[in-house]
Amino acid sequence: MHFGLILSTKAKGDNTVRRVIGLPGDKIEIKNGRVYRNDELLEEPYITGSTEGSVGPLFLGEEEIFVLGDNREESIDSRDPRVGPLNMRDLRGYCSFTVWPLSEIGKID
Repeated sequence: MHFGLILSTKAKGDNTVRRVIGLPGDKIEIKNGRVYRNDELLEEPYITGSTEGSVGPLFLGEEEIFVLGDNREESIDSRDPRVGPLNMRDLRGYCSFTVWPLSEIGKID
């Protein structure tokens, strides 16, 4: 697994697709609309909207990952205390191809 990989997760009965931002052992912080992993600002050209809220600093446990949706204003993800960091065992797979909208069909880098 590497950063930027988009994963399908099964959390609380829903299948969702979110981007992995942090892996086990990472320090995650969100402040002033910016996301930091291990004190380094992430460049995120793939997002839409602004990254609301503040998080951390949060240190991920041995089996935890931190995920964020690309549509930050609409996404329910690890920023939400009801979701928080996910356990690795909740991962179902990864996405490698976009089929909708048709104008964006193709392989995900």
